[in-house]
Amino acid sequence: MAEGTSSVLYGGRRTRLGRTARQRTVKSQTARVFASDHGEVIADSKFDKFRDWLRLTGFPKTKLTLANFRETGRGMMATKDIEEGEVIVSVPEKHLITYRSVSKSYGTDHGLNSHQLLALHVALQRQFGTRSSWYPYFDMLPADFNTIAVMYEDKLEALLPRCVQEEVASQRTKIKASFAAVSDFLKTNCQLLPSPSSSLTFKDFEWAWLCVNTRCIFLDKKDDAARGGNIALAPMLDFLNHSWEARIQGGFDAATKCYQIRTLTPYKKGQQSESFIFLIVFAIIIIIKHYIPQVFINYGPHDNFFILKEYGFVIPRNPYNYVSLDSEFTELRVPSETNVAKEHKLGLLKERGFLGLSSRQQNKNRDYTLRPNDISFRLLCALRLRVLASFEHPTTFAAWEKVVMGQCECIDERNERETFECLQTMCHDAIERAGKALEVLGSDDGILRSSSSPLSVMFVRQIWQESRDIATGVLEEIRHLS
Repeated sequence: MAEGTSSVLYGGRRTRLGRTARQRTVKSQTARVFASDHGEVIADSKFDKFRDWLRLTGFPKTKLTLANFRETGRGMMATKDIEEGEVIVSVPEKHLITYRSVSKSYGTDHGLNSHQLLALHVALQRQFGTRSSWYPYFDMLPADFNTIAVMYEDKLEALLPRCVQEEVASQRTKIKASFAAVSDFLKTNCQLLPSPSSSLTFKDFEWAWLCVNTRCIFLDKKDDAARGGNIALAPMLDFLNHSWEARIQGGFDAATKCYQIRTLTPYKKGQQSESFIFLIVFAIIIIIKHYIPQVFINYGPHDNFFILKEYGFVIPRNPYNYVSLDSEFTELRVPSETNVAKEHKLGLLKERGFLGLSSRQQNKNRDYTLRPNDISFRLLCALRLRVLASFEHPTTFAAWEKVVMGQCECIDERNERETFECLQTMCHDAIERAGKALEVLGSDDGILRSSSSPLSVMFVRQIWQESRDIATGVLEEIRHLS
């Protein structure tokens, strides 16, 4: 490989763009479906009661109605044309469930953060049932979250990519710690429970925690009292679906005292898009997809690893997907590299912040990844050090540091060739790892048949297929340039 070739293909400093269809299960035995040109408008008794509740509590009218779509399942459909710059959803401040609003019931003399307090509130309101003045909203929340990775059966979780398993374990620890904090709070505040015989189980809290995690929005309105960020649940807004392509604006309007979502492009009733859209209920930025009959939101550029962990679905052809090679890098055997030399090099990488092993949760830039036609800058730098034979020589090591600092393209032609030879080995290992997982996931008498959530199995299979495709594509690019 000619000197400098890698910089042409992979020269930019690329880092992980994201962290990470959630199958909404709002079910109704009394649903009546009426056909429309581009979806099926749903007359659902729960939604009818929810809409009546919104009207009676002063929620502004919208041009939206509940509908079923072939690609996305349930979502909100426009009943009229929506013009450019028009507000499509306006959630009054009194309808936002925030740390400050629920603190009126729970006080502030506690150590709970925003997520924990909102989850506690959701869990208790669910127990209150029809006695809650917010019952029509809470009755619309999903019954379960069995496609979110933290809810997987052990045998399916074990088939997730290792980097996802680590993050799922971290999330599970966070939920358990949150439940412990909430349980301690309730020990001295048992009057908050619906009845003296009531209790809050871990299962109930876990459901509520996931409700908040999948549906909350971040408010740009600062609130110093809100520990862990000013988040909110926003009725109606959280029934919108997600499109990664969509473009939008959203935020709290101080003049109207509402959280508003405004379209940047016109939305024409009856016109369609061939884009694949999937469910999501989290919005930092919210968007209307141009010229399609369904209304969507977009929460930012996230890969399928993150989306599966946080929301319980995956997006076909997600442009933010990547393959993690942390494991392959650790297990890589470099010719003539002794164990002592390997440990020394790993120590140097860690010292300079280039050791990406299992550190994604602490620093989003610390990863060794592949993307379509792209290899992370950090991975290439780490490999260039690994293949250095005389790395302790001051001149050689100085050359590596110049590459790290962007002062030169590569160390030398030999180092670059050996770097990409090792990378090819890692790609082969990643492809083999994906193949083994797909073999288990695709077995007719295996996990698919025994799983209680076939959709989850399908999502995990898609993640491995995407990983194999990305690694195969990068491998072919390297071979083409060799």
